[in-house]
Amino acid sequence: MLSKETLADVSLQSPEKTMADLPWPILMLHGGLTDELPDTAEAATAAFPLLPEGSRLYQVQADGDAATEEIARLSTEWVTRRLR
Repeated sequence: MLSKETLADVSLQSPEKTMADLPWPILMLHGGLTDELPDTAEAATAAFPLLPEGSRLYQVQADGDAATEEIARLSTEWVTRRLR
């Protein structure tokens, strides 16, 4: 459940502060069909160049069980590649 406090916390974040200078690549999964936090996918895409080399950003275009399966597949592939 989103609250006014959640939205306030999100609005106080800046990509430069939260995404820059991370010591390892990041996997970002965004729900493409959600509208709870509008414009977050666009903000993540714009800030993506701040992330370390090897980071990935995927937008999940499914819902329900299909979304769960896609997230599991993408996450498993990510971890497998990172552990090699």
